[in-house]
Amino acid sequence: MRTVMLEPRVQYPVYAELTVGTTPVGLASSTPPLPDGTSRAYIACETGAVRWRADGADPTSTKGHNIAVNDSVTFTNREYVDLLLAIKFVQVTVEAKLTITYDP
Repeated sequence: MRTVMLEPRVQYPVYAELTVGTTPVGLASSTPPLPDGTSRAYIACETGAVRWRADGADPTSTKGHNIAVNDSVTFTNREYVDLLLAIKFVQVTVEAKLTITYDP
């Protein structure tokens, strides 16, 4: 029997963007979408404030947690992957751009 030693696989953070308008969208719509095995997601609001919810209901321009322009939110722990898939964002007043870093 032959034993093969494999080098550890280096995984790098993934940069993504998400445009948020009047229709609620989730991280599956980001470019690229939420990768499998994500342990941390850093989400920054670059332009236009957004609201988000993760309880299964859609956010509106007046309901949900607010992320202001130049503000951010971070989710850490692999247990949050289901939560990350459930989160939906919607613009507050104008179309917004979110930048996201997914860490393995």
